[in-house]
Amino acid sequence: MYDEASAFYHWDIAALKGWIDLVGADRTSIGSDLGQVDNPLPTESFRKILDRLHDCGVSEGDLRKMVRDNPARLLGLN
Repeated sequence: MYDEASAFYHWDIAALKGWIDLVGADRTSIGSDLGQVDNPLPTESFRKILDRLHDCGVSEGDLRKMVRDNPARLLGLN
């Protein structure tokens, strides 16, 4: 939804950053369902979005929390 190269693009990175700021990194999980024909590879888009979030001021610790720690907790893997 946040990668302009995706057919599912709807919002810019500022919208995602605003939602993260609103609810907090502790309550945010970031994932991807890309990989369809004519869409970016999930790993490429994921890396791009995380880099943009970091450029907007999201710390590396909060990024790790949203892509590693929170999903692991939700799945009972921690």
